[in-house]
Amino acid sequence: MKYLIKPKHFAWGHEYLVRDENGNDAFCIKEKTGLLSYKFSIKNVVDQELSFIKQKSAWSTSYQIYRMDKIYATIRYKSPLIVALGIIFGKQFVIDMASGDRVEAKGNVFNLTYSFTNKEGLEIAKAIKRWPILSNYTLAVMDGADNILLLSGMIAILMTFHNSGF
Repeated sequence: MKYLIKPKHFAWGHEYLVRDENGNDAFCIKEKTGLLSYKFSIKNVVDQELSFIKQKSAWSTSYQIYRMDKIYATIRYKSPLIVALGIIFGKQFVIDMASGDRVEAKGNVFNLTYSFTNKEGLEIAKAIKRWPILSNYTLAVMDGADNILLLSGMIAILMTFHNSGF
């Protein structure tokens, strides 16, 4: 499934509309006011919260992903060395799920593409931001993959490096 993530213009704070590959509204991403950290909520078309993403602190590159008020996953930089070299060699993140599963995300600062792989090393999603359309992202998710987790992970990564509202 492919999703197009576009900002909602004239909204209070950061708000994004997510459409599926057929152009149907699928999700809404809304920023929740946080004094010193980023918080985002992913809701379905009937305004039910499906996921909540919270930055651990204002200076942290770790985020917690909640589902039904429980920590579902944590996303963080893979290692301090990657932090130091990330601008040159790519950005690597790990999404550790409460179930024990793991997803890795690797991106490129120059073309703003992030690839998500499962523990077997198979690509399960790819997020792409096109330079000519700086405010739009495409997220392509493999069938059977956790769409909400991958969308939440993408938001956390984007807020880490492009925190002016993606």
